[in-house]
Amino acid sequence: MGYTPENAINDSKQRSSASMPADIAPLHIGLRTLRLVWPFLLTAVLLWMVAALSFHFVSAGRAYVGGESLWSKGQKDAVQWLHAYHRDCRPESFDAYREAMAIPMGDRIARLELVKDEPDMQEIRRGFLQGRNQAEDIPGMVRLVRYFGNVGLLREVLSIWERAEDLLLQIDALAQQLHAMVQARCDDVQARLPLMAEVTRLNAALTPLQQQFSDTLGQANRFMQQLLLGAMAVAAAVFSGVGLLLASRGVHRESESEQSLVFSEQRYELAVAGSNQALWDYRVRQRQLFVSEVLPQWLGYEPSVFASGIPAFEACLHPEERAGVMDAIWENTLAGTPFEQDFRLRKADGSYLWFHMAGKAFHDDKGKPTRVVGSIRDVTDRRELQRAIQTELQVRRAAIASLRQTLSSMTDGGADGMAAARNPDDMAAISAAISALATQLRQSHEQLEAVLGLSPDGFASFDADGTLVYVSPAFTELTSFTSADVLGLSEKDFARALDQRCDAAHALGSLAAVADAERAGQRYLIELATPERKVLALQWREGRGAQVQSVLCLRDVTHETEVERLKSEFLTTAAHELRTPMASIFGFAELMHTRDMPPARRAQALEVVYRQSRIMVSIIDDLLNLGRLESSEGADMERLPLELAQVATEVLAGFQAPEGRTAPQWHLQPGCPSQVVGDRAHLQRVLVNLLTNAYKYSPDGGDVTVSLAPGPTPAALDQQRPGVWLTVRDHGIGLSPEQLARVGERFYRADASGSIQGTGLGVSIVKEIVALHQGALEIDSVVGEGTAVRVFLPLARAD
Repeated sequence: MGYTPENAINDSKQRSSASMPADIAPLHIGLRTLRLVWPFLLTAVLLWMVAALSFHFVSAGRAYVGGESLWSKGQKDAVQWLHAYHRDCRPESFDAYREAMAIPMGDRIARLELVKDEPDMQEIRRGFLQGRNQAEDIPGMVRLVRYFGNVGLLREVLSIWERAEDLLLQIDALAQQLHAMVQARCDDVQARLPLMAEVTRLNAALTPLQQQFSDTLGQANRFMQQLLLGAMAVAAAVFSGVGLLLASRGVHRESESEQSLVFSEQRYELAVAGSNQALWDYRVRQRQLFVSEVLPQWLGYEPSVFASGIPAFEACLHPEERAGVMDAIWENTLAGTPFEQDFRLRKADGSYLWFHMAGKAFHDDKGKPTRVVGSIRDVTDRRELQRAIQTELQVRRAAIASLRQTLSSMTDGGADGMAAARNPDDMAAISAAISALATQLRQSHEQLEAVLGLSPDGFASFDADGTLVYVSPAFTELTSFTSADVLGLSEKDFARALDQRCDAAHALGSLAAVADAERAGQRYLIELATPERKVLALQWREGRGAQVQSVLCLRDVTHETEVERLKSEFLTTAAHELRTPMASIFGFAELMHTRDMPPARRAQALEVVYRQSRIMVSIIDDLLNLGRLESSEGADMERLPLELAQVATEVLAGFQAPEGRTAPQWHLQPGCPSQVVGDRAHLQRVLVNLLTNAYKYSPDGGDVTVSLAPGPTPAALDQQRPGVWLTVRDHGIGLSPEQLARVGERFYRADASGSIQGTGLGVSIVKEIVALHQGALEIDSVVGEGTAVRVFLPLARAD
């Protein structure tokens, strides 16, 4: 049986074990070890202290987040109990209000004490405990505000907290007024309604502040976490650097003497290893083979693997090359000629490496070989490179042929495409095909640009790296960003730039949120605040190419959302207006149903029910009329020539002034033309509504006059046409500029006390009718002097 490398390895192990000492000196940990490790122990302790401080402040921030939830819940519960107290007048409801309100009031006690130069810690603790905060969190909450209260986001958090408490105090003051009113007269619900409306307004004003407080506090917490993590990283770097410096000095002093010997050994090894060659020397007569240690290392064997000589080397040769290599070596050894040979040697893991051997034999005076020496070096990388180059050349030739075929199939068959197909030179054919494709792509690009330029929707595309690479013309028009402003931005930077132009409550946040909404089948809306208010609907689409990995689509839905807002606002207001008379009707009906009442008292209750029912019928009629006018857009109106003076005369003849008031006075300018085209019933309704309001809002008396005179077209109308002005003037309470700006809003009444009855829809109906007659409505008013309502209607054309 031949000798193999495995046998050599086993023999080497046996000799090594025989020479190994029986005992191993124990490891002693003494002063030298401590000198090396004490800097790292100190670094660990200091890092632990920094980490403990970081967790302390982060825990305090989270405690404030929890406290804000308790604050908001207490405030909302207090408002609910206050509404309950308004309805049922039960002392238990007011006690529950006080108990709920004590939670945010406790936090207020703590905040007021915290901002003092010398705060009372017992008072702060009492306030936070009253606010239902955990006792163990209070020290950290105090330190967070005391140390960082004047820094950036925390200062803003305290400012929001203070503004919210101002609104809270206003609610509490209103609660005390409500309590006094309930104690004085529980059944006077109407008198308490304005007060409860103010409570509702203040409660609604608190909601965005609470949200702003939560958002800002969250940002502050995240900033503090990043700051503390940065501090920990810096501390770790500094402490570790100092520890390494101190330890390295100790190690350097201890190892200087040891390194001198190691360096001398390494210089010899590097001299051989640096040449990427191993030396070998075979003594023919002694049959001894010496090989540099680097060769067994390359092969993964023990250094003594070739101690047995040629048989061990032969056993490592690849079976396909073993006979040929050995024959070539012996032939050149006997001849005494230099030789070179490439072959493979087996590694310990069974794989093979390529080597190049060069050698020469030396003979004695009798011509017998005595010694063969040479070098051997690893050429695996070179052989692999040659093989890879050959493979690459084959692949490239196939790729060029495939590319030519693919490009030929992609061209549209034009002159350039036909020339590319006929050219025998592959590269020339590919160049021609690319030129044809470039022409097609340019034409496609121009067509796409034309389509996108005509689209009202904006598009922004991102590449595989998340970089914005294209924006459509509609995008720049919708966002007022130019291409230079946003091209090259990352997704995060783009979202941040867009957020700067958004309303804080309706910002973008991140493009990932748009993608999540798209996957959930939900619409994602943002609201631009500058340079003009716009509501945009965003959609996210994933692409398939590296250049267009994803596309953001923006659509202007400002008008749509405004319509939805007005619809919601109208329904809310209408429900509120109908609820007031309905509450009275239900209340008195319930009293008559559940209690025995004297006839006189029952008659009074029936009168209230009847009066409130008439109000409801009036509101519903006005709503139906207004809805009919808006939905039909005047389609059901008569368009007939009629004399406006005659219409006014008919209305004045049938109009009955309130008891104790004089009839309206009529003034018609002599020679005034009054023929208009319109609907008689609707124009009569306009004058009736204006007269009714004139008498309502002049309760102290005074003349009401109606006049008709020609005049210029108002500026509100684009087209200049001759027309007449119908004016209704009273000498009543008048309107302030603020009230005047809201006249015409649905359900708006200038009298906030409720003493003047009405639906608040009269002027809205007048505006709608006048607009359908291509007219205009103007109102002049002075507080305390009266109001003049002027209606302009164009005269009928002569043809």
